[in-house]
Amino acid sequence: MPGTQFALVFRMRWLTFVVCAVVVVTLQVTVAHRLEWYGAQPQWILVLAVFFALNGRSVDVLIGVWILGAVADLHTMARFGLLSLSYGLTGAVVYRAREYLYREHPVTQFCVTFIVCLLIEFGLSIYRISSTGAAPGAVSVMARQPLFVSLYTALWAVPIHLVLLRFHRALGIMPARMRGRRPRFGQLRNSTHR
Repeated sequence: MPGTQFALVFRMRWLTFVVCAVVVVTLQVTVAHRLEWYGAQPQWILVLAVFFALNGRSVDVLIGVWILGAVADLHTMARFGLLSLSYGLTGAVVYRAREYLYREHPVTQFCVTFIVCLLIEFGLSIYRISSTGAAPGAVSVMARQPLFVSLYTALWAVPIHLVLLRFHRALGIMPARMRGRRPRFGQLRNSTHR
């Protein structure tokens, strides 16, 4: 029975994940287009996916990141499945690499979000160019756009991560300062009853 309680403590909190996803998707659909910068909109859904991939407690995070990608697919005009596959793959890479990163540092949050967004946006640009057969002038614009989108999204990542980390208990995330501690005798059992 204690093993079951231990497993329940470290499971992802799906209700708070759904609430965060609904809030971010609503803001993405209603507000993001008003905050364009050189034709680039912030990709807040991707910022949330990177946040959970960096800080989530269990492998369930990968399912959540894939779900966010599927929601982003529904929001865009691209072929369904491109973003869910992209979010899922990059989320798996970030989840594997996060043990080597200082996750709560703003530079880490900026760089990881920038790299992930740049890879996804370049992939989408290559897909658009190959599927539409764009003119040479449009190719240069489509090549610059991922850089602007990635930079703008990464700038938004720092304050969003800061706000989300303040709600670490509700999100089921353990701050870095507590990750290395071993629980004292009886502490784990008492923490499951809260």
